[in-house]
Amino acid sequence: MFKVITKLSKSSLIFSIVTYLSLFSPLIPWTVLAVLDPTIDVSITNFGLGESSDLTITFGEPQNTDFASTKIYKIPAGWDIAAGDKFPQDAVIGSGTFEGIVNGNKVNVAIKILNDTNLEGYKAHWKFSIAGGAVILDSYLDGDSTKGHTFSVTAPKEFVITAPTTASITFNGNVGGVKLVTNPSTIKEYSWQIEFRTEDGQSVTQSKDFMFSPIVR
Repeated sequence: MFKVITKLSKSSLIFSIVTYLSLFSPLIPWTVLAVLDPTIDVSITNFGLGESSDLTITFGEPQNTDFASTKIYKIPAGWDIAAGDKFPQDAVIGSGTFEGIVNGNKVNVAIKILNDTNLEGYKAHWKFSIAGGAVILDSYLDGDSTKGHTFSVTAPKEFVITAPTTASITFNGNVGGVKLVTNPSTIKEYSWQIEFRTEDGQSVTQSKDFMFSPIVR
């Protein structure tokens, strides 16, 4: 008995693969890569060591890029954010603005950040009240000054939001005479980050190196 072995040329092999993919591509789950190219910035109003300061974090998502439905804010170790049980229910701890395309219309809305004393096991529980309370987004702060803090904000699924978008949020340094944001006690460069994550789980992390020093303004 003879065994016949057929050797395919390289071009024939490529043709076979392309033909297979063209026939069966509807059955293959393709992942469309998101276009993510956001920018971030950080600023404070007081550079005193260990003192309280207003803290502003901003981001932008340019036109022709994908909107990241979840933003994960990463505050570097050294800065301290007070626990939610230090403040009354619904105390205003910050404010901000959001601008973007929502359901095909350009919007510019105000944000008010409120404290929620129901911590649910986290260091703090915040409510982002948007457009006068028309939308409320829950956010939870975790961490400490030695390892850093994180909190995230996820856009509501009932809205279709597209780039370009910009947002700016400012946390008050003091709330009712109690420190909310406390500066580091060490002069050095700190890396602030925001992870931008799309609804299907694709993400990119952008960093902002921030030189903290009483003599740097």
